[in-house]
Amino acid sequence: MKFKTLKKVCSLLTILTFLFSNTLYATPSSRSFFRNKKLDYQRLSTQNQQRLDRKKAIFVEGDKDRKNRQKQSQRILQGH
Repeated sequence: MKFKTLKKVCSLLTILTFLFSNTLYATPSSRSFFRNKKLDYQRLSTQNQQRLDRKKAIFVEGDKDRKNRQKQSQRILQGH
């Protein structure tokens, strides 16, 4: 076989494999993980609000665990 024909055959097989795998991948699966899942928007909203409140409290009141973290970092640095 010549090199050009081998190259053409390989490229044709690659294109066919690509097209075949894309069509199989795009079909909906009956075992889909996210199928029939409903989001609880209220719970997500409250979680986001709680995170925001915690961040605001840290900025307003200051970080309560800052001294503990500084002590831990100093212990770690002294250990090395």
